[in-house]
Amino acid sequence: LNREHPHEAREKLAAATADAASISPRDRLLVDVLNVAIARRHGQASDLMMAWQESRHCLLRTRFDLYTFPLLGELVVCATKTGDLALVEGHLHGALAIDEALGSPPLWSVHLRWAGIQQAILLDRPESLTPHARALLAAASSNKLAAKMARAGRVWTDVMTGVVDPDSVEKAAFGLGTAGLAWD
Repeated sequence: LNREHPHEAREKLAAATADAASISPRDRLLVDVLNVAIARRHGQASDLMMAWQESRHCLLRTRFDLYTFPLLGELVVCATKTGDLALVEGHLHGALAIDEALGSPPLWSVHLRWAGIQQAILLDRPESLTPHARALLAAASSNKLAAKMARAGRVWTDVMTGVVDPDSVEKAAFGLGTAGLAWD
């Protein structure tokens, strides 16, 4: 998915899930999130809505943990784009509380924080972006991905306020692309 080969991702996902009866609930969550991620990055709005409708059920029975925080991040962005934010807000707040209780280890927190930044941007709530941006900035000195996300978040915030520096935008986009986040 992060290599920008959606057809290959769909084919491999279909092959891996050919025997749907043997898929565990945790793997079902992964399949649902991958379908949402592919639709969000490479489909039409209708594809995203369909993938979201098919995946919503996973939120009703999932308890997110450190290993599933990146999956939750994807669902937060999707729920925000589809106007179904209420379904994920409790999960996001719970995950952020776990993250903070553990001292915000970058390995686990950067994707959650990035989702929080995207959510604030999609909702046009720059004030909601601040805690996520601060967390990424705090992690930037010891985590390359956090540094790239913090840089991109800063540029994104500038663009939201009408300050557009094409060179900064291009550098931030390239940085995200080198981390497998070209779509972002």
